[in-house]
Amino acid sequence: MNHRISDDEYYSEMIHYLGIGVVSPEAIALENEGWQTWLKTLAPRSFSAPFSKEHIQFWDHFWSILMRRRRGETIPPEERDIIMPFSRGYGKSTNAEFAAIAEGCILGKGLCLYLSDSQLLAEEHLFSIKAIIETPVFAKYYPAMSRPKMLKGGTQARFTQDAIICENGWAVVARGLTANVRGGRVGTDRFSLVVLDDIDNLTDSLAVIEKKKRIISRTVFPAMSKDGVSILAQNLITKNSIASQILDGRTDILSRRTVIGGGAVKAFSSLELEPEQLPDGKTRWQIKHCVPTWAYFNLEDARAFLAKSGKEAFLAEYQHEFDDRRGKCISNYDPEAQVITWSEFQRVFKVRYIPEHWRAVCGVDIGYSDGQHPHYSAWMFLAVAAQNSPLPGAQFVYRSKVFQHKSIDDQAIEVWRDLLPSSEREFAEYVADFSEFPALQEHFGVPEIASNGLIQSFQMSHERTGEMLTLRTRYGLPFAKFKHWKAHDGIAQWNTLSLADRTKPNPFKIDQIEEDGKYEIGRPGLYYIVDDDQYGDPRDERGLKTFLRQLENWNYVPVEITKTGLTEEKPSKVDDDTLDALKALLQYIYLEPTPLTEQEQVFERMPEVLKEAATPDARQQRGYWLQQEEKRIRIEKERQARSNVMALGDALDNFDRMRGR
Repeated sequence: MNHRISDDEYYSEMIHYLGIGVVSPEAIALENEGWQTWLKTLAPRSFSAPFSKEHIQFWDHFWSILMRRRRGETIPPEERDIIMPFSRGYGKSTNAEFAAIAEGCILGKGLCLYLSDSQLLAEEHLFSIKAIIETPVFAKYYPAMSRPKMLKGGTQARFTQDAIICENGWAVVARGLTANVRGGRVGTDRFSLVVLDDIDNLTDSLAVIEKKKRIISRTVFPAMSKDGVSILAQNLITKNSIASQILDGRTDILSRRTVIGGGAVKAFSSLELEPEQLPDGKTRWQIKHCVPTWAYFNLEDARAFLAKSGKEAFLAEYQHEFDDRRGKCISNYDPEAQVITWSEFQRVFKVRYIPEHWRAVCGVDIGYSDGQHPHYSAWMFLAVAAQNSPLPGAQFVYRSKVFQHKSIDDQAIEVWRDLLPSSEREFAEYVADFSEFPALQEHFGVPEIASNGLIQSFQMSHERTGEMLTLRTRYGLPFAKFKHWKAHDGIAQWNTLSLADRTKPNPFKIDQIEEDGKYEIGRPGLYYIVDDDQYGDPRDERGLKTFLRQLENWNYVPVEITKTGLTEEKPSKVDDDTLDALKALLQYIYLEPTPLTEQEQVFERMPEVLKEAATPDARQQRGYWLQQEEKRIRIEKERQARSNVMALGDALDNFDRMRGR
């Protein structure tokens, strides 16, 4: 059990042990006043304004950690990892720098790693820390923090540009993510505090982001002490930044954490920008109306940033909003218009499954590799609404199966479980004679299936011949290889289907007509169906988790095509398993809706006034119309038959003439 000591006992023991003035009596009194007085006394210029509710939450939390650590208490893991996702202008770096200083002041010991994107940036933060601890007011309260550690022989060391080692035993080192972080230790000590400040860079590629994540998770955090504290002070920068992925759960780094503000803290709770046309014809954006989330937010700095850097940069830095359609492979993707729930599907089509008379296809991209960019096995199912449905020709991604570390045999069995009849669906999506496939009989017996199945075709990776033969011969799934597997195949069709027709309302959402006379959301040709409880928060493949994540992050990247360095833009091959499977299916032009039956075609041609037939006269007119239509169809069939006979006769005559030669 940890022994708890009082603050007075702590200071007394430290002073006796070190034989130096660790803290002054004034410091003890200042700390007893609480963190607000402490900050405003030591740095009155930096903390001149009242604190926001997010500042208060952070400092209440971190100050409590320091006090409990000083008393020897154990801090729960979820409290030790702190995320401070503040917008530009919220003072995230100032607060992070003072958090590092507070550790040295309150605990009188510790080793802090200050980690940034580059070594230069980390050293700039260290310079700010050095500037604070060397001020006269700081030296008054914490003299041993203001002086470098004494070296052997009695000479005094100097604070360097990448390390500060104080006389009281506290130290902070600055490192860039590209530097040797393990070399940041002082002696054998592990890091008691890691501050990750400005670790993301606007120009980071996906590969660079993945490399940084590996450094943080496999080099930085393992170098911490077992009860160490981490602080991530970072605005989101981009949609795929490390901070964005940590915050929304796309990476499991810092999965047990305390998020200050509950999420990304925006500068404005309400914001309206308006364009101003300049005399030279250019556009300048201005803040028409805003409500800052912090009453003492520097609005003039925000206006100046908007004028200098433009709307896109302003929204990214201050609001964590990104124009993430630029460079996207599927630039027309609109989750509001295209992602729907099964309940919304049922409201339009009256069932919670793909109807039996529709047509569907299945595409598979096989992969088993691990490593920096793992390759999953992805099965995608795409259906097209029949001609007699409320949305003829509309296409639906209705199932996604993603496998990692599973053999092709295990994948086939799991997929068959979804294809067979279920409690909601009485028919099978595909039919095979199980008596011919012992591997299927072993798991399912020989089920009686009265259905033709709706899946018309199975297509898979062009290089996977072994898996294709296994699926065909052992599991009755007649796969063929993709005919369209090149980088750009299917993308044009995908974008066309994703583009919403705003002259028509979205059939699944509440859609209103705007001032331009068009609907706000509109009607695309492709939809993605998810479980009701996973809409907006996908947790597994019933919420299309992997697919939607990959779709959102799918970008064009430069690929070198000649030795001289000439490049062209191609879809990224990183994290694209489900996308490869679907785009190959969308390239197919034969996925047409199930046509109307002859009776349905007759009904479609019938005049609207006769379809109701509410009166005896109307029913008599409808009967007469049907007689005439039947006669017209018979005559048309006879004419077509004669035409076919004549065409056959002409072909035979030509054949005879050729033989005669």
